[in-house]
Amino acid sequence: MLVWVCHFAEHAPASFRIKNRLALLTGRPDVPEYKRARGYTYEPDKFAAAGLTPAPLGASLPCGVTESPIQIEGRVQSIHQIDGPESGLRALEVSVLRTRVDDSLIMTNHPTYIDPLRWNPLFMKFTEYFSGATLTRPSSLARGWSMPPLPAPDAVAAC
Repeated sequence: MLVWVCHFAEHAPASFRIKNRLALLTGRPDVPEYKRARGYTYEPDKFAAAGLTPAPLGASLPCGVTESPIQIEGRVQSIHQIDGPESGLRALEVSVLRTRVDDSLIMTNHPTYIDPLRWNPLFMKFTEYFSGATLTRPSSLARGWSMPPLPAPDAVAAC
């Protein structure tokens, strides 16, 4: 099974909005009750729902995302169940086959390295959005999973 991972640029508002629009969507038409109870809904076209543009990458490959500056193609090597088969949770072991990186993120005079000063991705840690160790924005996923509230981003920055 091939998988495609896309990384969006920085913790810009557009990146946050894209990820938040996708947070409570599933491509599974038979939405499990535990997900429905948390606010998940079925969405067969996540590209349209997120306002993204599919990027054809070749025969037998999933589409990439035009707006994503870093894309990673991988092959699933193993799937591990988490909390038993009924939980629906899985961890995937993936071998990276190929990467695509926008030229704007490549280090000057080092064409095989990503410049860490040009790339500041938005990461989700425990259902909240972070850039580095800084909470940047609240998440609809955190609300859906009833996570304990964290201090507002401005309060975190003041600590």
